[in-house]
Formats: sequence, structure tokens, C-alpha cells
Amino acid sequence: MKDFLPVGLQTLTMNGKLYGLPYIVHNSVLYYRKDLFEKAGISAMPKTWDEYRQVAKSLNNASSGVFGTVVEGKNAIEPGAKFMDILQQAGGRILDDQGHVVFDSPATLDAFRYMLAIQYEDKTSPPGGPGFDNGDTANLFLQGKLATCPNWPYLYGLGSDPKESKVLDKFGIALQPGKVKQAAEVFSWGYSVATASKKKDQAFEFVKWAASKDMIADLGKTFTNPVTRRSVADAINTDASVSKERREAIKIMTDSAANSQTIPAHPKWPDIHNRISLALSKVMTRQAQPEQEVPAAAADIRKITGS
Repeated sequence: MKDFLPVGLQTLTMNGKLYGLPYIVHNSVLYYRKDLFEKAGISAMPKTWDEYRQVAKSLNNASSGVFGTVVEGKNAIEPGAKFMDILQQAGGRILDDQGHVVFDSPATLDAFRYMLAIQYEDKTSPPGGPGFDNGDTANLFLQGKLATCPNWPYLYGLGSDPKESKVLDKFGIALQPGKVKQAAEVFSWGYSVATASKKKDQAFEFVKWAASKDMIADLGKTFTNPVTRRSVADAINTDASVSKERREAIKIMTDSAANSQTIPAHPKWPDIHNRISLALSKVMTRQAQPEQEVPAAAADIRKITGS
């Protein structure tokens, strides 16, 4: 069990009991245009929010249709998930380890103010950003219209596909920047055995196979995804059959997941997530100020959780 990333096991753990084995961990990393960085003389990736804002400003060229970065603000699941990246980077959470609502914190205000500054002060995110979903930002990056773009691992495959991408061989990935830490909210998938199963032993054999080193390695290499086991990450990093670029990408993705936290384990999580997405949309479209919306959302989440 020590071979699995703790963040993957955490998703499948409730009240101290492990109910399955993880086969995928997933979180956002920073995609960036290597050619634009080189042209601008930027040799080091930004690690902090302030550094990132400066890089985005230096790469922003709206007149030519290329923006320095992008922030999403649509009232939808994926923009809400990406907001949790920024919340975690600020040192904040929605629920603490005991399940108490801690959304109404200075870190949440920092996260919203950071996004608002990019969108409205720096103007390095496209004007439509407050209405963007994940697909919108992915398409813009693939079209060569973004210098940087926080996005999921799947974008690596699309960016490497000549049928989908105008940025072939021009992009790389890095850890997202942060204020307190470089992190991104982790989502995991795992297999469990149903209590009603009439063939539990056979089902458990499948679970073990799905979470085996060979299968996890195949998933990571085939789809350029982070992997759930440390030994698999080490093996891929020295696998000569995988290109250097993809090996580095998988390592960065896995390091990001390993250094980040997963979504809270709560039976009302879908409702909580929806309320976060609504708060994001209201703030980013300037229907509400963060100082108003954060306590309002926290109060609603307390009603949802009954705490």
C-alpha cells in the first residue's frame, strides 16, 4: 500500500476505512508555449502568483489575438473544479479534515481577488473568460491563442495531435504557480467490490488487476496521465520507449498530484461543488463582490452539510 500515492487512497477512504484501489489520479497542470517563452527570453517557469502575472503580461499580445493566460468563470462543474486549484494554492479549503466548512477564509478572498486581477486589471485573460468552460480554454490553447493555460492532462494528447492542434511541438507543461504552495485539486478514480456482489473473490481479482503496476503504467503512457503508484512513476521516467517530453510530462503531472489535496469526502459533495461554481460565476461576472459572496456561499454550504 505504501507504493500508492496517499492522495489516491484518500479518495477511496471513509472514516478511516479503505473501500477500493485507485487506478487514476487527475489534476490540472500549467500548459505553456515554449516558443513564446523563448522569444520573450523567459527561461524560468513562474512559481508564484506574482511571477505568473508578470509572465502573462509580458506574453500578452491581444492585438495579435494571443492572450497571456486565461481564467474560467462559467457556472459549471469544471470551472468550479479549477477554482479549487486556486483556492488550494492560496492555502484554503472548502471543508477541513473534520468536515467543518472553512470556505469563508482570507484564502478564499485571496483566490477570488487573484482571478479578478488577471481578468479585469491585467486584462491578460480574454474578455469572455467569465463565461468560459474548460472546453473553451482548451480550444483557445490548441488554436495558438493562449500563451499559458491551466488545464487537465487530456490536453497533452490533443496538443500532440496534428488533427487537433496548431501548437505541435511548441508547448510544454509545468506545475501551476501558487501563493502558499504549487498545487491543484486532485480527482481520483478507483474500483471497489459491491457488497451485494455474488462473486466477490473474482471482483477483487479485477480490482487488483486494474490497480496493478502494469495496467497503471499502460494508462499513464497511453494517455499521458499522472500515475497512482510511485514505482510506476519511477519506471516510466527511465522507459526509453517513451519520448523524453512525455516522460517529463507524466513526471510533472504525478508530482503535482502527489503534492496536492483531493476533494473532501462528503456525501453532499455534488451540491457543495455546485454552490462553489455559482459563487465563482457571480464573482467573475461581477454580480457580487467576493466580500459578499464568500460568506453567503459558506452559509449555504453549512446548510447543505447540516453543520
